[in-house]
Amino acid sequence: MLADGIYSVHFETPVGQGDGIVVVTGKKIQGGDASFAYFGVLEQTDNGFSIQIETKRHSEGRASVFNMESVHINLIGKSEGRNAICTGTAEEVPGLIFKAVLKFIHE
Repeated sequence: MLADGIYSVHFETPVGQGDGIVVVTGKKIQGGDASFAYFGVLEQTDNGFSIQIETKRHSEGRASVFNMESVHINLIGKSEGRNAICTGTAEEVPGLIFKAVLKFIHE
């Protein structure tokens, strides 16, 4: 189960890596970094959780780790205490699997 709260997120793809912040409130997840906003939905499952996120560029700056301006991401994860580890794919980049690590900051 992914608890409500504020998390730092570190993500890695074969193309690059990045960091941001996400806020989990019930089934809603929102956040971003210096160039992109993230928003989506969280679903708790028997073995952990799944997240569907869309990214949108809000400012010029660094390139996306997907080399695209906007992507739809599907993540599957498990909590480890208050933190979580996820693997995911982007619908626009079939076959590219990436890792995301969420570290709990505050409720």
